[in-house]
Amino acid sequence: MRKIYFFYPKGERLTGQEMASRIILDQLDKEWEFKLRTFPAFERREQNFLYPVKYIFRVLKLWAYIFSLIFTKSPVVYINLGQSMASLIRDGLPFVFLSFIRWDLHCVISLHGHVFTTWDENSKVQKLFRLVLKRAEIITVLGTVQKKCLISMGIVEHKVRIVNNTCELQPCESYKDVSETLNLLFLSNLIKSKGYLDYLNALKILSKKKDLAFGVDAVLCGQITISGTSEQDETLEGSEKEVLDLIAAINESPKVKVSWIRGAYGDEKKVLFEEADVLVFPSRYSVEAQPIVLLEAMATGTAIITSTVGEIPSTVSNKNAILLKSPDYEKIAESIISLTKDKLLLMKEEGLALFKKSFSHSTYRENWTEIFKKASGVVDPGAAPYCILSEFNNHDFNRGRPFFVELLWVCCRSVFFRFVYLPIYGIRRTLLRFFGGNIGANVIVKPTATITFPWRLAVGDNTWIGEEAWILNLEHVTLGSNVVISQKAFICTGNHNWSKPKFDLVVKPVVIENGVWVGAGVIVLPGVRIGANSIVTAGSVVVNDLPSGMICSGNPCLPVKVRKFDKAGNGKD
Repeated sequence: MRKIYFFYPKGERLTGQEMASRIILDQLDKEWEFKLRTFPAFERREQNFLYPVKYIFRVLKLWAYIFSLIFTKSPVVYINLGQSMASLIRDGLPFVFLSFIRWDLHCVISLHGHVFTTWDENSKVQKLFRLVLKRAEIITVLGTVQKKCLISMGIVEHKVRIVNNTCELQPCESYKDVSETLNLLFLSNLIKSKGYLDYLNALKILSKKKDLAFGVDAVLCGQITISGTSEQDETLEGSEKEVLDLIAAINESPKVKVSWIRGAYGDEKKVLFEEADVLVFPSRYSVEAQPIVLLEAMATGTAIITSTVGEIPSTVSNKNAILLKSPDYEKIAESIISLTKDKLLLMKEEGLALFKKSFSHSTYRENWTEIFKKASGVVDPGAAPYCILSEFNNHDFNRGRPFFVELLWVCCRSVFFRFVYLPIYGIRRTLLRFFGGNIGANVIVKPTATITFPWRLAVGDNTWIGEEAWILNLEHVTLGSNVVISQKAFICTGNHNWSKPKFDLVVKPVVIENGVWVGAGVIVLPGVRIGANSIVTAGSVVVNDLPSGMICSGNPCLPVKVRKFDKAGNGKD
């Protein structure tokens, strides 16, 4: 089982980044061995004056672990990368330095935010971002907008993959029917840019409508959070008082009621979705990516009212969601009032179908399995092999000489044919003859040429064998006089019977007649005879016999035209 060194952010509050990472771990932990490390988040609520020192210590400890991967062979790393300057320095830069030392680092970077699409081309943060991403082998994004943005930054397209999120909830078999009371849900960290105050103010409008045709049972679920997008004078106490005042005003109505649940997880969250008819998520967060809460709604057959920011339009459809360009509380209230029973049932059905098609656990698992396999160099075995190579047996193959003779030849070949580059053609001819070769006069064997068995080689007079040519003569190879075997040509006498499960060895002789020129990089296969005075052009593959006096070319090699000579014996075009 291949190891994945898995790095993701974790803080006091649950974020989409952390949730997406946890889902990968849950879905693939049986197939891969994950070595987990978390990027420490700097908590703005921390009041202890020692906290910055503790935080720096945690970061240094993380960096020490990252640099320890120098001693790991071909490490495969997953990084759920943040998109602030601080995150890029803390989480991305150490891997850039690591990649300079470990050139075989395989890095998968996952982008779950939309912030990078807003950066100026010449900004320092984008330059650092590009530097980190260029060290990655695969980069995952959540939609086409993000992919196009990365390509415009100069990231190679084949590195970028769109991988939809999924959620922890299993898709329901059937969704809740619509009753006379409409059940509404808002579920997220309570950050103002996520629209929770717009949700409450919309409920306040409904609570004052005397002609409201249905009752409303609403839930606000989440903890008040002060984030980087919060206003400077915003406080937890002030935001909580604002929420409680709005809830009190709403609950004065006999038809509209709202309760506040300060966070829900696991089964408790699942029950909230199953009881809800509509998820209201009027986010104004301009860099919203693919909120998992929307996927949770679709998986449980819950209709959606949301906004058009970020990648939300590529996540939901007009059939399962009401998309508001301006998600103010008045528009939200109008959208809620417009919902009929038939419309709600259709939205629930379409949302569940969309989840099963594009966001299911099986699709998510397949996508990430493929990504980790590619990054790890794991080869998909596919179907069962027909040939069982463990049963291959060539003990009946006659090598032509005892083992010690073959060993002695290999030693001589290594010295006089591989490492000695002097034109000692006479010595090479003598050695070939000593080991049983039938070698004619003035034969030239260039350095780096390879002859497997000299005792199965016959060469006529004045023949040349070029650099890096390889004569794999498991069966006899006969070269006529005045033959040229050019550089890197491969003359092969061995093959395998691919129709037999044992992949049996098959050997056939090769004959190359007088005056033939075998061009550079030509492959001559077993059993072939090349007729006298023919030319085989560079890079051709000879699979069948060739006639005499022809220029032959191609794969498979075929006669192209006659090789002509003038009266003086000179070649003509």
